Amino acid sequence: MTARLCGAKTRAGGTCKRVALTGTNRCQFHGGKSPQVQAAIRRRSEEAHCRTLLERLGEPEPVGHPVEELLGIASEAKAWSGVLRERLSELQSFESHDRTGAEQEKAVVSLYERSLDRTGRILHELASLDLDTRLAVSEQERARLLLNLVLRVLEASDLNLDARQILTARARVATELRSLSLQEAVV
Repeated sequence: MTARLCGAKTRAGGTCKRVALTGTNRCQFHGGKSPQVQAAIRRRSEEAHCRTLLERLGEPEPVGHPVEELLGIASEAKAWSGVLRERLSELQSFESHDRTGAEQEKAVVSLYERSLDRTGRILHELASLDLDTRLAVSEQERARLLLNLVLRVLEASDLNLDARQILTARARVATELRSLSLQEAVV
């Protein structure tokens, strides 16, 4: 396999014949060592590594209940923010005066800020779902259905309950339901 050549235009109008640096299509004299090119090389390398890991995982797991999945993502995002916060405090505890240390700290700060933004967006999404209200409405609907079921059973002809017994049972059911709802409110 032959080495890839730089190929940049020279002042004379030809193309550079030097060997391109690994991961780039430019030599060290034509930008191959610039910070943005080196960052792009690291990013591409990490993306390739992640693709390899993803291929090893095989078929993805099916998505569960959307709210549970969103809560899981929020937990992961919060944990990731904690890891980055810890890493940032480690970096700040070292007094690094070199350029690499400053760039590393800047990269971690950037990751941390993005992590906070993403966590905030996820939590905002969760809050906008108004789950508490939906849950309360759902519970009320379930209670109404249960009450209707009990009343239909009480009024069933094969039980042979007279009107007085049905009224007594209805009152007892209403009392028990109120008692249960009060107990749940205390818990």
